Amino acid sequence: FIESAVPHLENSDSAAIVDIATTSAIEAGVLRTNGGYGALKAAALQHVSSQARALGPQGIRVNAVSPGPTYFKDGDWQTMEEQRPELFRTARENIALGKFGTDVDVANAVAFLVSPAAGHITGTNLIVDGGFTNRFDF
Repeated sequence: FIESAVPHLENSDSAAIVDIATTSAIEAGVLRTNGGYGALKAAALQHVSSQARALGPQGIRVNAVSPGPTYFKDGDWQTMEEQRPELFRTARENIALGKFGTDVDVANAVAFLVSPAAGHITGTNLIVDGGFTNRFDF
């Protein structure tokens, strides 16, 4: 999909692409989610990284946002809350901030990465998980 957007982005003064990944791509975590899903998203992060390097000379920034548990109406976590309350509680208890993220939290991260405020950021994965994962990148 990135490749099909390049001709349009080359004419922009602030071209930016943001891929939506997941914390499952970087850490199995306490929920032990489906390994295939995490592996697929990890591959997407590798693609973001390679595209950031390839498209940087054309002025196109490429980044990713990896949400952790995100609660929104009719979403997976609302279903978990109703059908698997123990898993829901376990997830919430493992979020350092003590609450699920929201769709607005994820949208704000994307808005930042496509904005001029992130004009010198490319090839990064912004984790939006309230401290759910046990990692620190440096």
